[in-house]
Amino acid sequence: MIPFKDIIVEHGGDPACFLNFDDEDDQVHLLPYATLSAARSTGKTDPISALMGVYEWQSGPLFMLVDGDAVTGDPEGLARLRRLVAMRGDAPYIAVLQMGRLSFHSVGLDNESFDATRAISEELDDLGMVIPFIANTRPNASSRQVWISDVILNLLTAALDALVALKIDDGDAISLVGRALFTRFLADRGLLPNTVSQACDGGINHLFDSAASAAKVSVWLDETFNGDFLPLSDASIQSIPEAAFQTVGNIMRRAPDGQLPIEWAEDWARLDFAHIPVGVLSQAYERYLGRHQKDKQRKEGSYYTPRHIADLMVHATFATLRREGVAHTAKILDPAAGAGVFLITAFRQIVKERWQHDGKRPDTKALRQILYDQIRGFDINDSALRFAALGLYLISIELDAAPKPVEKLKFSRDLRQTVIFELGQRDEAADGSLGSLGDQVGPEHAGQYDLVIGNPPWSSATGLADWPSVIKRTAQIARERLNDRIAAPLPNEALDLPFVWRAMEWAKPDGQIAFALHGRLLFQRGEGMDKALAALCRAIDITGVVNGAEVRQSQVWPKVAAPFCLFFARNRCSAAGSAFRYVSPHLEGPLTASGGWRIDPADTETIAIDELRQRPELLKILFRGTRLDLDIFERLSATQFSTFGEYWQGLHGGTVNQPNCAGKGFGNLFEGSRPNPLENDLPGYSAEKMLDLPFLDHEAFRSVLLDTSSFRLFRDLGMPRLGSGLIDQSQKMTVAARAMAEKKALGHLS
Repeated sequence: MIPFKDIIVEHGGDPACFLNFDDEDDQVHLLPYATLSAARSTGKTDPISALMGVYEWQSGPLFMLVDGDAVTGDPEGLARLRRLVAMRGDAPYIAVLQMGRLSFHSVGLDNESFDATRAISEELDDLGMVIPFIANTRPNASSRQVWISDVILNLLTAALDALVALKIDDGDAISLVGRALFTRFLADRGLLPNTVSQACDGGINHLFDSAASAAKVSVWLDETFNGDFLPLSDASIQSIPEAAFQTVGNIMRRAPDGQLPIEWAEDWARLDFAHIPVGVLSQAYERYLGRHQKDKQRKEGSYYTPRHIADLMVHATFATLRREGVAHTAKILDPAAGAGVFLITAFRQIVKERWQHDGKRPDTKALRQILYDQIRGFDINDSALRFAALGLYLISIELDAAPKPVEKLKFSRDLRQTVIFELGQRDEAADGSLGSLGDQVGPEHAGQYDLVIGNPPWSSATGLADWPSVIKRTAQIARERLNDRIAAPLPNEALDLPFVWRAMEWAKPDGQIAFALHGRLLFQRGEGMDKALAALCRAIDITGVVNGAEVRQSQVWPKVAAPFCLFFARNRCSAAGSAFRYVSPHLEGPLTASGGWRIDPADTETIAIDELRQRPELLKILFRGTRLDLDIFERLSATQFSTFGEYWQGLHGGTVNQPNCAGKGFGNLFEGSRPNPLENDLPGYSAEKMLDLPFLDHEAFRSVLLDTSSFRLFRDLGMPRLGSGLIDQSQKMTVAARAMAEKKALGHLS
């Protein structure tokens, strides 16, 4: 037997982090890699049999270990392994073991030669630094050209857009594409019976090429699994234009004999759903909603959550539940479920906990019991819940060690209004539904959940018609918990804060609450946000906060520009002397560029609640500095220096609320702005006089003294202009800075 763990140690790794696919003791911990374990157990002569184990770093896979001798002389086999591991969307490397040494290669869906994918081109001087070097610097990982979630997102978007362009209802389009994906999932896992695969003359590849064959497959899906997860009637299928089935049929296309072609192209045929975990699909679905339903997403304030963040939050909270002996029976609620990323991750974790507790892997019956009795999700978006239901069906099958015969996989009860609950209105014109924050969540959910977790909407100032009822409900919760007349401040109608208050109702006493929230809760001091944080600190026992402000706009959470935080708490009022752990991950070059981040327990600060109440700036100070900086800040505060507002007022006059030579920058015009007769009485005047004046922007703030000669001119900012030289009124450019420009205040700042 190959001494895997000894070789791991020689290369600087921790043997406890290595999971062996052939070791019985590791099987429960290999549950996240169920697709690989299932494929290896088939006994097929396939390069995947050369995968020997996985090495995890910070609870996530770093590399898959490959027996190099098993693929010697088969470069195509190694190339296929790279692609199959890439389809999982998690481990950035494979490590090929030959002659007692490891060579690391980045995974990807490209056609790069195996030598070109080497992560370390030259041997390190110290063999014991190889794995730490790979884990911390991620060489060549950020150069991967194609990510599996991007591929699925692009293909999914193209398919659904094509159907919508044919005037097919959004819901029907999602159900039809989802049913094709579900069928492809079964086919790639060898679970599609011959009676179904032969439903049309062309076999599996042509099951969705026509309304007739699609209808036959749909009837079988409904009878075998329960059709509520993707509602689609026979009449709806028959009404779909024939042109649509070419698009849907592409999802089923595979190469002859089910063998994927070696060459890579972004195409449904190149995907192998025997290896793509359900979590990847769910993440792609959430991203689809953001791309295809932008207006709806913006109104609802919902944005997708990367899998690794959901994994981190679930693993952290279950560590506490495990210590309390309730992890295997825990009931989980995500009140803003979206496409189900948290529900799927929690489902897998409960299965693992049940396996460890019972000493045996949960069978089909146990998996159904977990699904129906321990998982709950709320959302207002019907499309998202269709994806969530599909994901829960798929993960239930993915984690089943004995999925054959397929007929035994039947889901006896509907998921809708049993596991996942639609709390909005299906009428697209009906904006403003409160969803989980409204009265549709009944008292039967009160105090029922060991863990309330999710990523609630972050939007603010939404103008919801029923917002006063949210204020009333949260104020009631605050009074009941704190035994006084305190209100629960909800500054600027921020949607995420009331979710925290409502979670106090849904979670059991001493239960866990974990949310991804907007970072304004930590850092914003205006508009009453400091009071909102102080109220939460009293009403709930905060146990930990991960401040993600520095890693926003990075691959850690792509497309998210707002600062964010991961908020962990226990559902009880904080006691005297309470404190929580606070950590701020930093940008780390290639590690961050590859989507990784380091949450180092040794770098955490212990924040006392009493200290935070007295010094609301504490979290920002410790984010940007250390306790030594806090000491300096305390000394400066004690000297009673004038504020910057007072200093500015002394220079230019005005009042505290409206100092002279200050405005809103490039804000929008106001309806009350003076009408301009030269522009058909539209509000506002041309800012053309500013074009040759210097512009002070954040790039200039590199030192205390400002060099005005380095300032750019306003004309260099690329402002839109009409042929007449006037600022385009349709762009609603403001002239709020006009007074400052006319007084040439910019030139006086130095």
